[in-house]
Amino acid sequence: MDCPPQEMDVVAAAQDPSEEYNAPADGQESNSVLGVPLSNVRVPNRVSYGLFSREIAKRNSAVRWHCRNNLVQLRAQLREARSAQRNGGGGRGEPGENIEEIKAKIIEVKAMRKKNREEHRQARQTLKVQLQELKAKQKGWQSLGTPSSMELADPWKARFPNMHNLFHATKPKLREKIHREIATLLGNEDPRELPKVVTLIEHYMQIAAPQSHIIDFVLMDAVVNALGDHFTVILKLLLNHPELFAKSVAESDHHDLFEKVVLMKGDRSGWKLRMHVFIPDNFTVAQEEVHSHRNHFQSRIMYGGFSHELWEPLPTLEGQASDVHKLYKYIYDPLVTDNGGRIFNLEPAGDVYLKKLDEVSVMAGQSYYMHTSVLHSVSSICGCTVTLVLNAPQTNPTSCFATLKPWDQTTFERRGFTHDELRHQLLHVLQLVAKTTAESSEKPAGVAQHFLRAELRE
Repeated sequence: MDCPPQEMDVVAAAQDPSEEYNAPADGQESNSVLGVPLSNVRVPNRVSYGLFSREIAKRNSAVRWHCRNNLVQLRAQLREARSAQRNGGGGRGEPGENIEEIKAKIIEVKAMRKKNREEHRQARQTLKVQLQELKAKQKGWQSLGTPSSMELADPWKARFPNMHNLFHATKPKLREKIHREIATLLGNEDPRELPKVVTLIEHYMQIAAPQSHIIDFVLMDAVVNALGDHFTVILKLLLNHPELFAKSVAESDHHDLFEKVVLMKGDRSGWKLRMHVFIPDNFTVAQEEVHSHRNHFQSRIMYGGFSHELWEPLPTLEGQASDVHKLYKYIYDPLVTDNGGRIFNLEPAGDVYLKKLDEVSVMAGQSYYMHTSVLHSVSSICGCTVTLVLNAPQTNPTSCFATLKPWDQTTFERRGFTHDELRHQLLHVLQLVAKTTAESSEKPAGVAQHFLRAELRE
């Protein structure tokens, strides 16, 4: 295997079907996953049975296929030998001897198949136990030889590098399916149907994010684009639904560079559907800081567009090109007020060297996915820009933040919206989007999928 012996990937350890699997004895503590010591395991971002059992299933399928092919060939030889025996010989050697040899081989292959079935069942059961231990140890990290719990609280140390290269697929049929479901609910443009849309999103987000580190990018892509196809209808109905509008007012606030409006949220799974409105005048006096996010999210550009830069930390400036910058490093750790509000709070964490990897542009009609480990900063916008953002449940308690200059004030409360301010904001966005969005109840609008995938060339 390509992995060095000091640090082996759990999944890679299961890829060699010739490697024997030895289950731990009864009562013995399991100190390995698929034969790899827990102290050498590189823990992935998500620990789930489906991820690890994939390689066990491959082994099982390979042995079953091998046994099946052998049985087909041996049975054909057995029929041929019996036919030769009935016809008085003429086959290779004595027909009777050939038949007995073939029968013995068939019994041997069947025994191999039975043994494989039993080993596969035992391996699955053992894997489930081992993953439960691994999940428990992942919370503490110390026993795995990975960062301590204090280091785990530092998002700069806990993040996964180069996640901007993450590629995910899209399924047009899934988009169309969810589009039709939303179109059915909103066909009459009745505000009373809007809570049913919230319930529908809740249903799909429980599937897309069953755990904080498990994200179905394809399903989130389908949901946010189906909602984007009905964006103006949703805004109109929200304006005429007093209860949901009041919740939106309570959740929304003003940011330095954009307005953040929470259109809907899930009370059970913790997802949020947000609208961001980037204001051109703000970008003339300020630039967005380099940061990561505490949530995975999928976003669709509804109006305008923007460019953002992708970054990765480096250990030192020595021998690097001019696109490496020394920034002031912070940890974004928001505070919670007594009434449930959130206060912006940064904790200083020294300096960091960041290398700009790429600059990516997204325009109206395009969508993209953002992993929690990606470091980015919006560098420019194409006029007033509106994005529809589907936030998965919170994955990390803190996130990364870096600035060109040190901040004097690192703790402050953002100003919320009044009812009149939010109503004016929604009406303004409706006027903007009406210029470029033509919704159809029959077929979803074509959406160009854009992936945050930097093309790094030597």
